[in-house]
Amino acid sequence: MLSGARSRLVVQTEGMSFDSMLFPQGVEIIVGGSPAVKKCTSTDQSIEVIGHGTSLMMEDSRVFGSAGDGVYCLGKFNAMRCTLEDNRDCGVWLYGQDSSVELMDCVIRNNAQNGVHVNHGKAMLRSGRISENQDCGVVALSGAKITVASAEEDKPQTVCKDNMGSNWVTEAGGRIIGIPQEKINVRNEGPVC
Repeated sequence: MLSGARSRLVVQTEGMSFDSMLFPQGVEIIVGGSPAVKKCTSTDQSIEVIGHGTSLMMEDSRVFGSAGDGVYCLGKFNAMRCTLEDNRDCGVWLYGQDSSVELMDCVIRNNAQNGVHVNHGKAMLRSGRISENQDCGVVALSGAKITVASAEEDKPQTVCKDNMGSNWVTEAGGRIIGIPQEKINVRNEGPVC
């Protein structure tokens, strides 16, 4: 449903697709929603994937200038060749044991907090760039599992560098697989987000 030019798009059905659209107030995907988004731009507000059974497939799109996280996910999020930048909080924030994110050839940069923040869920990072975020590049918390895929013949491994804090961080049982242990900053103090 979409009501008005500046309204937030709310999706709660499967099979919807959006091509070459501007979402000035973001998108909210709720229980049962499963859209495909291609060549779209979201500004001002987050794209939110909320609840059991929700998912988002996003290709060749840009999320920037959000007043919160670029993509806030409590479901499943797959992105290919997307840019998430200049958001007030994280580029991608994932929470929940059944939640997952897969990023392929994505650029995540210049977010005010972390590039990719995973709490409890699972993430797969394939051949992208995570840089210039104001806190950390990639954070795995509370049992989260982040896998950084090996470089394929035609694609480099995900690059995570030039972030203001650490590039790779684990805390409270989080794991990052595919990165040498000596490159990971292990924090075991402070509150768990």
